[in-house]
Amino acid sequence: MQDLEEEFSAAVGAFSLTGPILSFTLATISIASGAVERVKVLEKSQGPSESGLCRICRWFSELFRRLELPQTRNNPSHKLFVFRSTLAMVLSFLFGWVGLERAMVAYSFGAVVTVSVVVANTGQAGFSLGLIMTRLNSAVIGTVIGQAVQQVLAVQTVFHASLFAVFIWCYSVFLIFQILHSPDHASTALPVLAIGIGGLVPGNGVFRIYNAQIEPAAEIGLAASVKSAVFGGGIMLLIDLFLYSSARGICEAELRKAFQKSEGLLLRVMGLRASTSAANADGSSNEETRVLMHLDQVASLIPMAKKEPAPRGIEFPVMLFSTVEHSLRVIAIELGTLEWMLEVSSNTALVGQEELGPLLTEIEGFLSKILSSSLVMFDDICKRKFLIAGANEMSVAGSIRRDILAKEYSRISTTQAAKPETPKATTRRLSNLAHVAARRHSDTGSTQNFPELINQIRKKAKENRGLLPTSDLYAQVELLVSVLATVSKEANQVQITLAQYG
Repeated sequence: MQDLEEEFSAAVGAFSLTGPILSFTLATISIASGAVERVKVLEKSQGPSESGLCRICRWFSELFRRLELPQTRNNPSHKLFVFRSTLAMVLSFLFGWVGLERAMVAYSFGAVVTVSVVVANTGQAGFSLGLIMTRLNSAVIGTVIGQAVQQVLAVQTVFHASLFAVFIWCYSVFLIFQILHSPDHASTALPVLAIGIGGLVPGNGVFRIYNAQIEPAAEIGLAASVKSAVFGGGIMLLIDLFLYSSARGICEAELRKAFQKSEGLLLRVMGLRASTSAANADGSSNEETRVLMHLDQVASLIPMAKKEPAPRGIEFPVMLFSTVEHSLRVIAIELGTLEWMLEVSSNTALVGQEELGPLLTEIEGFLSKILSSSLVMFDDICKRKFLIAGANEMSVAGSIRRDILAKEYSRISTTQAAKPETPKATTRRLSNLAHVAARRHSDTGSTQNFPELINQIRKKAKENRGLLPTSDLYAQVELLVSVLATVSKEANQVQITLAQYG
């Protein structure tokens, strides 16, 4: 740390560091210092004494966590998927063992095999009844193909045996090629391949003699196999009607939670709302981590939601969810970095906060309003099942959407007419933030010049430089401006994206 003080002081005295360099340096040091403080707190903390029963319970809990599959951590509904799939296999096995009068003979395994193949081909967080029906149809098709070809070509002659071998080779190569190279048809080809190959094997393991009459038991076996496959599929459909989960619905719920937590993180970091949750020992919170957890769930669910059948022909808006997820992730990371800086900085107050405070409060309130309006539009889009709204829609979301699009059109028209020069990298952040401040004060008629105010505060901060970036007021001002500019840019991007989609 002493070497860092000498190098930073020499750099400040030798030349003027630019704003982006100071912002990056302070952000990096703040995160590293906060992480070190977090580790020190964990090292000093001593847990309460545990009884023998508590230690045994904790050992079993850690054992289950070590045995936990990665899918359980990545997919929020994986446990529900395991429960309903296991229940379907158990019921199929029991009915196959006992049998059904005039429907399915006892000790049959067709139902549980069908359920197992469909479950193995549907190992994801959410899936729809349409996917299950498609794969059940594939299982029935595979059963019919396997049994029919087995009765025709499983004959004890060189010609029939050669055709039988060629058919197996062509059948397997074609379906395996579909599985490996066609994501759209892989889920259909796998049940056809697995159950079809199983049906090609004769029941007694011996090819029938040439010109020998097909035994009635073979035809009865074909009918029993088809009925078993249909019965196993019926059990799955019945269970999924009561324990149904969809990747679309889970993705919507996780993104909605991310919106709410992002707004709460903004208000907490900027000091507009006192934290009601217990903070960590070093003063930081876990709200950034909670937002990122929801966004990670959204990112893992988007490909699964895309694969689900489109209800009423409406495809899942992958670009909409991906854009919003990326913007919210940037907002959470930037606010989390600012929170680290506020916790580890030596100075509890920024230079010029008397002048900057009221305007920052207005900007913070405006950003919070953007996130709230974005959540309203997102809820409206989800309620409409991603249908395009009418031009004369009379609702709160409709009025917000029309107002946003009108302001964006006016801004683009003004920008194209003025043809401004491309701003420099050092001033682009300030110009973006000034644009937000101008929009916020347009309704109140305020004439306060935000860029001039920031420049005054920068001059005042340069008069009191610190030995470290965490105690340098100028670096803190630059990081604050950078975070607010990035957050405002991403929040506007979310709002405009939702308005354009609706």
